[in-house]
This record gives sequence, C-alpha cells and structure tokens, in this order.
Amino acid sequence: MIDYADPGPSRDPDDFRRNSKDQPLVKHPVTGRDTPYDRPSGWFDDYTGIDPVYANRGTHVHRICEHIDNGVAWAADLAFVASGVALGIPADTQHDIAIAWDRFKRAHGLTIIANEATVVNDALRVAGTLDRIVEWQRQRCVLDIKTGSKVAKTAYAVQLARYAGSVPYDVHTDTRGSWGDDINQTVGIIAHLPLNAILKGSCGVEFELVTVKLAEGHRAAGDLYNLVNLDLSDDFTTIAPAPSHAGDAPTVAPHGTVVEHDAEGDGAPAATPASDPSLDELRATVRQWQPADRAALTAYFDRNDVDTSDAAQVAEAIDAVRNFHDVVTEPVTRPTPAPAPPPARDIDEGNPLSDAKVQAAGKRYTKLPDEVRSWVTVAGAKCRLSVAHGGKATERRGAILGALCEMAEQGFDDDDAIRAIVAHLLGDIAWQAGVGIADVVAAMDVAEAHRFAGLVSLVCMTPAAFEFPEGPVRCVLASSVAEKAAA
Repeated sequence: MIDYADPGPSRDPDDFRRNSKDQPLVKHPVTGRDTPYDRPSGWFDDYTGIDPVYANRGTHVHRICEHIDNGVAWAADLAFVASGVALGIPADTQHDIAIAWDRFKRAHGLTIIANEATVVNDALRVAGTLDRIVEWQRQRCVLDIKTGSKVAKTAYAVQLARYAGSVPYDVHTDTRGSWGDDINQTVGIIAHLPLNAILKGSCGVEFELVTVKLAEGHRAAGDLYNLVNLDLSDDFTTIAPAPSHAGDAPTVAPHGTVVEHDAEGDGAPAATPASDPSLDELRATVRQWQPADRAALTAYFDRNDVDTSDAAQVAEAIDAVRNFHDVVTEPVTRPTPAPAPPPARDIDEGNPLSDAKVQAAGKRYTKLPDEVRSWVTVAGAKCRLSVAHGGKATERRGAILGALCEMAEQGFDDDDAIRAIVAHLLGDIAWQAGVGIADVVAAMDVAEAHRFAGLVSLVCMTPAAFEFPEGPVRCVLASSVAEKAAA
C-alpha cells in the first residue's frame, strides 16, 4: 500500500518536499496526489555505524564540482572553504580538486547538459537528484561523482540505471519534463575521486572515468530484495585510471609547479618537474588557448618540422610559443634523429588527388571549430596533403583526413575511437604500447583508408558505437557496427 503520510517540514527549496519518513514527495502522474517515492539508491544503502564525516566530505566535493560547473567563485566564499577544512579537507586540496575536475572534463570531452537535476522514475517509483547528464562521444549519459575507496559496487550500477530511466522534475511546479535527446541506457559514467587515499597522501588528486554497463543494473533496479549478494563488479571498466604515486603525494602549487620538502626536512620547497605529460594532456591545454595562440603553435609545428605524435616535441613547442603551459615539463633537447628503419611494408598511396579535391579538403579542415582542429592536426600529422609542408596529395591521405574531419565534426575527436576503428582493420598495432596516434593512422594503405572512412561514417550514424571491455584494449567497435561493416 502507498504511504500517503503527511508532509514533514520543507527543506532546501530546490529539493523535493519530503514526508516524515524523509521520502521525496512527488505528484502522482495520474491522480496528481502527493506520493512518496524512494531514493534511487533505496533498499540497499545502509550507513549504520559509518562515521558521517565521510558522507559530508563527499558532499563537499560535490559542491565544489557544482560550483565549478555553475561558474561560481567558490574559493572566495571563505565560510565554504572553512567548512571543508573542518571536515579534514585542506584548502589546498580543495583547490586541487577544483582543478582536477575541470581537467577531467576537458580530457574526456565531457559537455555538461544537466547539473544536480531533480528527477523522477515513475516506473520504479524513485526520485532524487542526479549529479550530471553529460554528452560524451555524441551520446547523453548519466554521470555520478563518487568519492569512496571502492567504485565497483552493485548499488552504483543500480543507481545509475534508475537515473538513466528518469525524467527531469521541477520541484517548484511539480511538473515532469524531457531531456530532449535520449539518455544512453547501456552505459553510465562514474567520475571517481579516491578522497580518503588523497587525504592520506597515498595518491594524487585526479578523477578517473569509470564506465558502467547498465543492463544488469536495469534488471535489478526494480527488484525489492536484498542486493548484497548480487555482484555486478564485472560491469565496471576504468577508462582513465588516476596516476600512481609512490610515497607521499606532492602538493600542486599555483601554475602547476610540484613542491616537495627536501630530504633534510627544513621545509624549503624544491621545484621538480611533474611526470611527463601525455599528448591528451597537452591537447587539453592547447584547447584552452585563444585562436591566435593556437594558430601560432600550428605555424611553429610547420616551421620546425615538429613530430606532433611525440609528446616531448609538442611540449617543447608549447613552451616556445607560450613560455608556459599547465603541465610542467623539463626543457627538451631533441636528439639527432636516427636513420628511419625500412618500412615493414610498402604503403600504397593510390592515385594522386586533383587540386580541386585538395582545396576542398583544406576548406573542410579550416571550417572545423578551433578546439577540434588541433586534434585533427595531431592525429593526421603523418598524412598531410600539402606538399609545401612535407605532405603528398594522394587518394590514401585524402580518405584518412576526410574521415578525421568527419569524426571531429560529429563529436568523435577521441584517440581511443580511432584506435578501436583501426584495430578492426589492422589488429593489435592500434593498441601497441609506444605507438602514437599519428603512427596508427599512417599505418593504413589506400584500401584500408577507404574502409576506415566507411567505418567512421557508420560509427557517426550509430548510437552506442563502442563497447568498453576490461584490459589494455580500452574500447572496441560495437557488434552492431561490425556487423554492418561486414554486410
């Protein structure tokens, strides 16, 4: 029987009204009566005996991320910062969390669609506030921020499945809305920050992206039984693990300088270089630049014959153009290149491209938004068409660059997406350690380049075009795409 208990005192005006049992009160979709719903994590969350400080710390991290996404100058709110310090989160760590959240979104190409949105799932009679709806790889997904030590929990898979099946609910007018586009019911996202380990100094301040397969979560989402013995841990896949730090974690000071105390323990900080940046980190940095600075960097690449698949050379170019970037690096002394080994196979370039096709390709490239054009530049660095810049106007290169432009246009500016498509054609070389993305792209001959372009078009037309297995291969083409390609 539905419990129509009288409402208790109202709480946050932007939250649900609640009854005396702390259940959210929702207008019934048919009768319009106040109806108590459960929380999306109901039936299996039990915080008995757990120090509430852990939950309060997690809430504080949520608030920092919410303020960042809303453009709120949270660091100027001294009372807010002090409340975090009182929970055991130092002010410097709060600052690092804010930077890490922004870096995490840029690195994974996440666009925030909804932030701390109140939602209802009428089919399951649950209501709550989801953390984010994000656009990721051209799909809208539910994202939840977690700060516990363990992320692969059955409760999280069920919670995400319930949120994925929900719709927006305006708590001021008690009306239901729509997301506009369908929410991915197959994959959800967890942004994991191991807060306790960070506060102990055993790891750095980084969010990691964990994908969650929602099929079993959907199956279990409506079952009223004890879920303790249901193990869905295999449905969780870490896409970008946080870097491992041995010993005490250094403190990140302003401008990215890593500060450590010297061995004598006199407290004098010694600036040391951070770990070498990846191409993804460098690319994320450059995407924040003004267009004129990005153009200057591209010109520097061309003038100095920079290998844009080499992170050290790219970092050196960034230092030369801007004299500063967010990821600290040591000055790079470029070695004299050794003679290139003979190619493992002859690459068939196909027919020459006409001047008209070269010009059309150039126009398509220059029309790309600044933030994705640099991705095409890096991924296609060894497939240039311009003879003036060491390229060749050939059929193979035209097909590859056209496909890269299509990926950028459709929101698939992601190195792992390229690797998954090329792996379908060439196998393990796409995921081979030490092989840069430009080398992966350049490994295709003209026939493979055309197949690559065809697969890219299929991917861009297919929802949930990738699957995320466990192991070193971070993603593969979905079976639906592979079957269409084989037909």
